Amino acid sequence: MATKYAPRHRHRRVLPLRFLPAICALCLLLGFLLGRGVQALSVGDPLSAETMGADAKDWVRPEGACLTSGTLILVSNEVPFSFPEEQALCTVLEEKNDCYLVRDSTVQLAPEAMEALNQWMEDFLAQGGSKTVNVVAGHRTEAFQQHLFDQSADRNGLEHAQHYVALPGRSEHHTGYALDLSLYFSDGTSADFDGTGSYAWLAQHAADYGFVLRYPADKESVTGISYESWHYRYVGRPHARVMADRGLCLEEYLDLLRQYSKDAPLSVTDDGRAYQVYFCPENDPLATLIRSPATMWMVFLSHFSHSSLFLLDVPHSFR
Repeated sequence: MATKYAPRHRHRRVLPLRFLPAICALCLLLGFLLGRGVQALSVGDPLSAETMGADAKDWVRPEGACLTSGTLILVSNEVPFSFPEEQALCTVLEEKNDCYLVRDSTVQLAPEAMEALNQWMEDFLAQGGSKTVNVVAGHRTEAFQQHLFDQSADRNGLEHAQHYVALPGRSEHHTGYALDLSLYFSDGTSADFDGTGSYAWLAQHAADYGFVLRYPADKESVTGISYESWHYRYVGRPHARVMADRGLCLEEYLDLLRQYSKDAPLSVTDDGRAYQVYFCPENDPLATLIRSPATMWMVFLSHFSHSSLFLLDVPHSFR
């Protein structure tokens, strides 16, 4: 039976009345700043109330489910997925272009991954690829992951299942950012996708579309999962480019980002654009003054685990 993970509840702290005047003054100041509008943020500008945008509806505090979502969310046998009450998903069969196949109408992906997948497959076909790539898995519920685990244990033994199948509640397929590829041919036969031969272009250019091979053969000791040539994960750009260039899996990339702060960020150039990526603790004051990821303006949010987030400054020319 699948293990259920109860959401963590935050306890509100009641401030003494003596702080009330200061709080009111701060609210008035922020209201003034938001009301008058401010200039767009450039790469070198510090992130603060004075340099953020003006539309109050776009401001969010990244807490609760927001801290356990985003394209860099880590889910593994050690880090369970925090299931949100609502999750934005696209049905691949309804949203796909005509450049690849999909198993059936049950396969779903997060909107960002869906858009990137379409472009990836369109460019593959344009450079001489064939319409034989088949998306066979995307988002999974906890119940379905439990079914897969039990099925593997029944067929191959519990030890085999624990080594090759993610535990229910601990599969990154829950995020909607992971997908499994296969091959399906016109004669009705199928084959595993291994990213070689006629399909090497897809593996070589995955990072250009924000995808990474999630479980490489040489990272099993880090990921805890055996090599899966068919399993790709959307992390977004420029994250995928950094991971590919440095030969990092997701766990290693997140460890790398923890070494950087907003005062000393990681500078990245991807497709002619300059970015700054860094780690921001949950209790940092900046965490109260950032824009919603949906706006795709000031900051791209890439949240990780339960108590931290990574920020990606977007250059002024890109906004």
